[in-house]
Amino acid sequence: MKNINFKQLKKDLKNKRAIIPNILSASRIAAPFVIPPLAMTGNVPLVLLAASGFLLTDFLDGKIARALHGETKLGQLLDQISDKVCSIGLLLALIPTVPFMIVPLILESTIAAINIKNTKKGINVKSVQSGRLKMWPLSISLISGYGMIMSPSIVFNIITYLGLATTTVLETVNIKEYHDLAIKYDEQNIDEHKDIKKAKTGELDKSNSKEKTYGKINSYDINQYVENCTSIEELNEIKETINPNQNIETKQKTKQKKR
Repeated sequence: MKNINFKQLKKDLKNKRAIIPNILSASRIAAPFVIPPLAMTGNVPLVLLAASGFLLTDFLDGKIARALHGETKLGQLLDQISDKVCSIGLLLALIPTVPFMIVPLILESTIAAINIKNTKKGINVKSVQSGRLKMWPLSISLISGYGMIMSPSIVFNIITYLGLATTTVLETVNIKEYHDLAIKYDEQNIDEHKDIKKAKTGELDKSNSKEKTYGKINSYDINQYVENCTSIEELNEIKETINPNQNIETKQKTKQKKR
């Protein structure tokens, strides 16, 4: 993916402060391979304990990372991947028993697809508020859903469907927020390209070009402009647009050397 720095991820992998939170995040990937087989044994306490333990790591990994000052890009990426593998895998296994589980499954898959698309664009897909909130009712409905497999108790049914209803609402809000984030990014990206083009052609007033272009470009990763350069001349033009004062200073130093 375009905005993933693999050198940074390799460096994050060696960060000792991040080992514990990263292990907690990665452990959720095993949940779909452990909980459904356990449910087949009919051991209700064991299944509920295992499901609660796996889903609790989603709350603990971030807390521990911040406490140890072990927050990394790798940890953020691992957390997002683990969340989707865990939730989608557990939902798939529950559909034969609770057909309504197909609704959050579709919504979770949609969120995952949007996140992948946004990541390729270069958008930071760090969880928004609705994304963090939805994990609670989703986790509760998953735990009680596996309780439904093993027990005919009406309590599991009530908890499961209330959790699914709440999850569906929050997932819908989550999709809208990520979609709006992508639209906003695209609009601002278009405006920045227009300002750069105007600065190159001299259409921007010189007194305002620094404020309009230099200020906006600093709010985004300049790498996306450098990657699109097709020649050294174009790269130099972009550098001059970004920081005209530095370019002037460079020219003055060159003249002094020649003298």
